[in-house]
Amino acid sequence: MPITLRRYHRLDVYFCRTINILENQRSVTAKDIFNCLCQLGVVEGDTIFVHSQIFSIGEIKGGTSSSTICNIIYSSFRKAVGLTGTIVVPTFTTNIARSGGVFDLDKSPSDTGILTEYIRLLTGSYRSIHPINSVSANGPNAETICENLASTNYGAETAFDRMLSLDVKVINFGFSSRWSNSFHHHAETVLGLPYLYNKLLNITTKVNGIIYQSPMFASLRYLDFEVSNDLTAFDQYLVKNDLIKIERLGRSWLSLIPGRLYYDEAIKKLKNDPWYFLAAPPRFRLGEIPYDGAPDLNLKTN
Repeated sequence: MPITLRRYHRLDVYFCRTINILENQRSVTAKDIFNCLCQLGVVEGDTIFVHSQIFSIGEIKGGTSSSTICNIIYSSFRKAVGLTGTIVVPTFTTNIARSGGVFDLDKSPSDTGILTEYIRLLTGSYRSIHPINSVSANGPNAETICENLASTNYGAETAFDRMLSLDVKVINFGFSSRWSNSFHHHAETVLGLPYLYNKLLNITTKVNGIIYQSPMFASLRYLDFEVSNDLTAFDQYLVKNDLIKIERLGRSWLSLIPGRLYYDEAIKKLKNDPWYFLAAPPRFRLGEIPYDGAPDLNLKTN
């Protein structure tokens, strides 16, 4: 029986095109993943930062368990960057920030998917010390990215700052760029945008089983002013100007953008419009932090 095609209109507005998808699509192989990475421009020696939603691409040939699926994907990435390349993933633990508890550098599992947890646990992997926004890295640059960092999540001397200095390439595996790129938070923090504040974290942090004495803090959004991110316009801009590369893989997508390019473009947009990454301007109130001075300031808020 021949494989039928159906017309499928992608919901992401910036794709604005119709594509053919095989109803009975074959499983994705390790070679498919490797070839896709090569098409995106991943080369030996690269440092890559990978956000992932691995099950959206469909069946992976030979993936009989979560562990074997992760091994196939990781091995494909490792083949693409070689032994001289470094693979970095977010190993965030935002559940600890919400519910309290202890962040144990060695034991606290990642909240950001099974691939990130798989890479965190690999022999030779490093994890940065941050109770909310840690990253884990495997490869020659892992120690540089994860060790001797500032005590905050984004900004100077953080893992994200170090990755930019290494010309990191940011990859989204299993979804389009709009859904995740942590470097926009880094850009917001570097510019000191007024809808962010530095929160001293009341989270016990353990390293090698010993309580970490240095205070930890994080750049976070004010929750009282209805501050929420919306990157739709920025993603449309990146795609329209061919700044992001996108390849089809199985039932989903892989995308790549150089981290420095993403960061520089984000900075340019935010310098022109500090609310560019928000769904709406913050509902700041005159006389209250952070809008507690300069009463003649022409600040456009709702």
